[in-house]
Amino acid sequence: MKEFKRKERKRLLVIFPCLVLLLSAGIFLPGIFLKSKGESYKNEVHAVPKKYLSSSAAMARSASLNLKCSERLELVAGKWESDLERAESYEMAQTDYEAVMLAKKGLKQLYSQKLYPLDMEGYGRWYSWEADCRKAVDTTFHTYTAYYWIIRFQKYDGTDMHEIWMLDDGTIFMAYAGNMDGFASTRLRMVSEVMEQDRDVTVEQTDGFVPVPYQDIKQDGLSLMSECAYTKEEDRFFIRQLAGTEEYLYLLYSGRVESQDIYRPL
Repeated sequence: MKEFKRKERKRLLVIFPCLVLLLSAGIFLPGIFLKSKGESYKNEVHAVPKKYLSSSAAMARSASLNLKCSERLELVAGKWESDLERAESYEMAQTDYEAVMLAKKGLKQLYSQKLYPLDMEGYGRWYSWEADCRKAVDTTFHTYTAYYWIIRFQKYDGTDMHEIWMLDDGTIFMAYAGNMDGFASTRLRMVSEVMEQDRDVTVEQTDGFVPVPYQDIKQDGLSLMSECAYTKEEDRFFIRQLAGTEEYLYLLYSGRVESQDIYRPL
């Protein structure tokens, strides 16, 4: 009996310190681990996981759906103060491939009206493409956003190229064709003439012209072909064509401007 008690006492002497160590580890180790982890992340910048951004992106998209086309164009142009930023692919309404197909469809319509020199759908295999997604966010509320694409087509032999700026609803507001061998502006129609045949719009001639508001638009060496203002569903726009020996530029921008914005040459 005495031998049994002695053995039991020894076992307790071994078990008790182990229990104390385990309890101490359970209490203090998590704090030590968290502190160490926190120190390791000091002064580091990490991308916010997509799942946390999806709700804010959805809110921005919902707000942008309430904007009229002219208001989106004003955001892109900076007429409505905005910050131009690269957008994440998950913010856009289309994939880059879907955006390219939408742009080709828009160019086909312009081509059928003789407002663009090439039908990109008919030459799909001749051109490689790249698409960048962008957004213009208002600087006042940081809520209203205009999403748009910049799409570039390059011919397989490195000659003519095309750059298209398009809102994500498919509205093409800039279309540039460069290095077009054999291009002749006489094959195109005047935009004022085309718009006057559209029964859904009210066309007016411009007294002078409104300077193009978009940044990074190349106009050097280009001459004005035609321009006009038109109103559609109480929304006013300016539309303009310029051309060079091997270049062509089509532009659409908001017509909600102040009178002082109109340049009248002397």
